Amino acid sequence: MEKNGNYLLDKVGEIQVNKNLNPKIIIILIIASFLMFLFFSISIISIFVGTKDYIKVNATVIDVGHDKVPSSGRETISYYANLEYEYGGKKYQHKQTLYMFISYPEINSKVNIYIDPQSPSNVRNTSIIPIEVIVILISLIFNIAMIKIYLKLKE
Repeated sequence: MEKNGNYLLDKVGEIQVNKNLNPKIIIILIIASFLMFLFFSISIISIFVGTKDYIKVNATVIDVGHDKVPSSGRETISYYANLEYEYGGKKYQHKQTLYMFISYPEINSKVNIYIDPQSPSNVRNTSIIPIEVIVILISLIFNIAMIKIYLKLKE
């Protein structure tokens, strides 16, 4: 333990714990981060459970672009890739949303998508999954840190 101004600090790993913290605040943070972890985990699970019968097909990127979308008084930009795939002897197209920090596919490149064999125009929406995984990991790490802090405060 070390003294820092008026606060008594204790290190937990690389985290310094202010012993004057109210444990109730830490409990609220633990609950909030756990609920965020739970919400995004359930979201990903529901995507895969709802599309468990979908099959993987190879699609070709035929266009990459962006649309301006009005959103609460201002415009936002939505990036997309137009995909073309074949199933059951018929050709289909799908407009897949892209996110800025994920690399964009090149035109004529191949990507795997999952389609409903009963209705081949239905494609599993996996565009948001990388963001949800990042949120899950961050909330899990935060939750573990808050639990360590709480346990250190209870000593």
